[in-house]
Amino acid sequence: MMKRVSRRSLSSLKSLREGNLNFINGQRIDGSGSSFDVFEPRTGDLLCKIKSTSKKELDNALSIAKSAQLEWMQTSALERADVLHQAALLLEKYREEIAYVETVDNGKPILESRIDIQSAIDALKYCGGTSIALLAGETQSGNGWKGSSYRVPVGVCAGIGAWNYPIQVAAFKSAPALACGNAVIYKPSEFCPLSAVLLGEVFAEAGLPSGLYQVIQGQGELGRAISEHSAVDKISFTGSVPTGQAILRASAEHVRPVTLELGGKSPLVVFDDFDEDIAVQGILQANFYSQGQVCSNGTRVFLHENVYQTIKTKLIDAVDQIKVEDPLEDQTRFGALVSKQHLEKVQGFISRAISEGGKIVSSSRNIETDLGGYYMRPVVMECHDHMEMTKAEHFGPICQIYKFKTEEEVLRRANDSNLGLAAGVFTNDFHRVDRFIENFEAGTLYVNCYNLAPAELGFGGFKQSGIGKENGVEYVNQFTKLKTCFYPKEQSRKLRLKKSHENEAVQRTTLFLCPRRRSTDWRENSYTSIKTTNRPTTCSSRSSGSSRINWKYQFCSWH
Repeated sequence: MMKRVSRRSLSSLKSLREGNLNFINGQRIDGSGSSFDVFEPRTGDLLCKIKSTSKKELDNALSIAKSAQLEWMQTSALERADVLHQAALLLEKYREEIAYVETVDNGKPILESRIDIQSAIDALKYCGGTSIALLAGETQSGNGWKGSSYRVPVGVCAGIGAWNYPIQVAAFKSAPALACGNAVIYKPSEFCPLSAVLLGEVFAEAGLPSGLYQVIQGQGELGRAISEHSAVDKISFTGSVPTGQAILRASAEHVRPVTLELGGKSPLVVFDDFDEDIAVQGILQANFYSQGQVCSNGTRVFLHENVYQTIKTKLIDAVDQIKVEDPLEDQTRFGALVSKQHLEKVQGFISRAISEGGKIVSSSRNIETDLGGYYMRPVVMECHDHMEMTKAEHFGPICQIYKFKTEEEVLRRANDSNLGLAAGVFTNDFHRVDRFIENFEAGTLYVNCYNLAPAELGFGGFKQSGIGKENGVEYVNQFTKLKTCFYPKEQSRKLRLKKSHENEAVQRTTLFLCPRRRSTDWRENSYTSIKTTNRPTTCSSRSSGSSRINWKYQFCSWH
């Protein structure tokens, strides 16, 4: 019988700081592995200490997940959708509490944390509703046969999350899996471990049986153990290209399906027929939302030569007006980067770009907060095609601008990347829009807008930006396996050969292997040999005067 845990409220931030951040079988517990520190991006202070999940604890969590999943898959899609819908209502109820924890955990403005929770709500509702129709399957029929295809759960799904959208990514990976009858083992980023635990408590209060959503904490070693574990039936990962490649290699050993949402180095092309002020707002959205820590960001901004100077000037003015402030304040639109290590990485990209000929054209005035923490000002840089930052993902608040002359030139330069997550074009010429949609080598395209990712449509990339999609029907499909069953129509169960015209044909014998039904078992030697004769060597002719023999597959009935 599936165990359900009743909860009345979420854990407080104070409680989360104290540890017990694994969520196993409906309960918060500590790991027994080595410990590591997590720091608050907003202040730079110690947020909490975490004990990693050991190999034995991982084995136990997977065993619990499998037992729970076998019962969960027997429930109806409608019942599972009801649980997800209730979880969505609870996320709405606890939006402010979770947003506060998310901002402390990640450093992004609290306004963005509230928006991320809405994305999680949308994912739960969409996947619950979509799965009801998706799992119904389809039926087809042909000459003498009928068949049906239907989808079944994959089993135990592992999610490995990113630190830039903690609650959103946890929901994106768990919602379709749970809706389709799977269990979920989720490892959040070691930099942002808290909100995934709160999601587990929300699921428990919504009525999700214990063991179906479990959170395990750890660093890279735990991710490697998950990737190599034979009890994991599917992995969904969001993160860097090298880590995604490692997961793909490990999964190949088990011939296991994966969904990989990896990095991007996306182009945003602005033509001279587009409104300059709207273009500047779009460039800001494509580069500085979440302090630039967005995989799809349009960091390579190509400006047509006719508007290069004017848009550059307006862009610099707009960027210089951005205030870097306390992310817990409602008015803040630009907060802290996620960690000291990441701040140093982004600043290293800037230093190397300058040495390669890049030029910072925005101001470097002081940051408006004295909280400490991991803050930097947004940067606009003039760049060229032959520098490290043009090819590599910096994942920070750096907008790179380039000048171009012709459409053909900019398409070639825009596609000159090993990554293909997203691409955007700003233009009022809709014939040009069609050409860019057709020729952009990217999986997610934006026309006169940027960085939308609604639950209803697929999001994902080409090339080394990943495998599969997140969101949309395609994503829900990826958490199922397709079964197809064929069987004969009633009138086709007798074995016969229909001959429509006399014709000399080579006699052939076809062996049909038909298992003989026993009362209690199947035996290896219980087969019946059935012979057919006069099977034609040819069965069609275009001329009406030529001979023609029609035959069709026949079905043998059980003995």
